[in-house]
Amino acid sequence: MFCSCLPKKDKTLYTGAGCLFTNGVHTLAGYQPRKYESTISGFGGKKEPEETDPFQTAVRETLEELFGLHKDIIKAIQLPLKPKRIIQNGSYHVYVFTFADLEQVLYTLHEAGVSSPYYLYLPNNIPDLIFHRRVDSDAEIRSLCLLPAESAIISKEFLEDMNKILV
Repeated sequence: MFCSCLPKKDKTLYTGAGCLFTNGVHTLAGYQPRKYESTISGFGGKKEPEETDPFQTAVRETLEELFGLHKDIIKAIQLPLKPKRIIQNGSYHVYVFTFADLEQVLYTLHEAGVSSPYYLYLPNNIPDLIFHRRVDSDAEIRSLCLLPAESAIISKEFLEDMNKILV
């Protein structure tokens, strides 16, 4: 299922990994309300004791967070993924993919007959992935969004406006 994308010497040093999906203009992100501070972030996390490859960790964490899939299901799925770029940030590895890659993942999950507790039906495309996600208070990632691929800071006033609409 997983490719070996890094030299062996780098693999032993990693503590976690994740996937980043972008089209160069936008990046997919998720809202994590249960972090020590509510945050919008990418997809990924800590390696499991049995994992020896950061790519394996990145894919598992991403599929768990995006779709609520159990790691046994994830192991059985053959994903045709090849990162466009690998970013190593200390002991954390980020695998960069395109939105087309993400849509290929959606297609592969459909073909495998996978269902998700976060969706009434498994999404076919990025808009469905974002807009048809159920709000699940137990999910690590509650909702999805697109952010500018460029680094940006959200204005304090806009955040205050957003907080008022939820009341």
